Parts: sequence; structure tokens; C-alpha cells
Amino acid sequence: PHPAMVDDAAVQPIFSELSSMSDEEAAQLPLWRSLLSNVTAYWIFASLSLIAWFFISIPLLISRNELANPSVVTHIFCSFQTSIACIFNHWRTPKLLGPRWTFLHVWSGRVAVGSSLLGTFFGEARVILTYIETGSFRIALAAVGIWQLFCTIMLLLHIRRALHAKKLTDINPTAADEARRKFDLHMNLHIFYAHALFYTACLGPLWSRLFDINNATMGVYGREVLVTLCRLPASTCFYIFIIAQVVMPNLLLCGSLRARSRGRFI
Repeated sequence: PHPAMVDDAAVQPIFSELSSMSDEEAAQLPLWRSLLSNVTAYWIFASLSLIAWFFISIPLLISRNELANPSVVTHIFCSFQTSIACIFNHWRTPKLLGPRWTFLHVWSGRVAVGSSLLGTFFGEARVILTYIETGSFRIALAAVGIWQLFCTIMLLLHIRRALHAKKLTDINPTAADEARRKFDLHMNLHIFYAHALFYTACLGPLWSRLFDINNATMGVYGREVLVTLCRLPASTCFYIFIIAQVVMPNLLLCGSLRARSRGRFI
């Protein structure tokens, strides 16, 4: 059903209520408490994984002269921008930034949306060109690209609907309760898809390479662990590769959403 037609009770098992902390209370937080707010094990793990991936993979791409292709450079640059914006926006929300600095979250989000759309386009183009040239179709990367496109569009759609509901309160105060209900609903959905973009789409290409023992970049580390250390056969490594595409992103996504339901996000 259309998100605006979904009853609040239906989303309660999945989405928590927005933080009960007021803007004034958030502004009065001690500096150390503010800096540690929204910092969870899931956010730390995802952030460090993404940063490490870029620092490891980019030199490998340079050594193989792959960055001579402008489309690859654009894809990598946009992916990096999207990842950094996601890391920042999960850490610094408008309530923590306050009215004076909220624009940082807003513009970081706009950069993430633009770079995500552009990066997805060039990423999918690279998958198609690789298939044309080699006959090898990287279905995991293609699927992650489509999912990233979906998450990006949905988080943008729901923040626009939430802001529209907020404006309705000023225009028609008698409908404030209904407008607030719609604002909460769409803001929760925006936050969900922002989580999905970060923990599943941004990190998806990493897992598809790390657990692919035949991958020439991150796959060398997966091979070192799975084949050299654990001495697993190729068939078992393939099953681990398939399972990792589903399990790893969902563990991080669900864990972060549970942390939010416990009030770890402000």
C-alpha cells in the first residue's frame, strides 16, 4: 500500500517513534555526549569497513591502470562521496546539529542523493560493459546497484513528503494532528531507507568482492582467510559468498534499527 495509507500501528513493529528528546534538550547536551550520540558498533564497523575498502581498492585500481577510464573514475568518486555523506548524516542528525548547523545534514544528503544516482548509473554501465567484453555478468553488483537506486529514490521521496506534512501544520492548524502523524510516518520511512542505503547498498559491493575468492581486489583477502587459513573447498566458498550477500547487510541494518529503537539515535 501507499505509505500515506499505512496505519501507524502497522509500522510500530518495524519502526520506532522519533526521539522524544526535544531540540532544546539536544542543544544542551554536553559536548562529549553530543559527539558520542548516534555512535554504535554497527556505525563504527560500517564506517571503518568503507574507509578501509577505498584505501585498499583505489591503489589496486591505479596499479592496474583501470582509473584511466573516466567512467570508472566517476563511479569511484561518486561512491566515495555517497559513503562519506552516509557516514556523516548517520552521525550528525538535524536535532544534534541544531538550527544553525542543520544545513550540513541537508546538503550532505543532497550530495549523497546526486552522487548515488550518478554513481549507480556508471556502476551499472560498467557491469553491462564487462558482460559485453568478457561474457561474465556480475549479478550481485547489478542487484546492489538496482537496490541502491531504489533506496535513494525512496529516502528522497519520504523526506519531501515529511517536509510537506510539516508545512501543512502552519497552513492549517486544525489538521495539525493528522499532519504530525504523516510527518512521523514519512520521517521514519526516510530514516529506514537512509539506513538501508548505508548498511546494504554502500557496503553491498564490498561483501560481493570480499567473499568472492576469484575477485582481483578485495577477493585476495577473502581467499587468504577462506582458502589459505580455513582450507575450505571452492564449493563451500561459493556458498559463503552467496550467504554473505544476504546475511551481512541485514545484520548491520537490523542491528542499527534496533539500536535506534532503544533510543541510541537522536
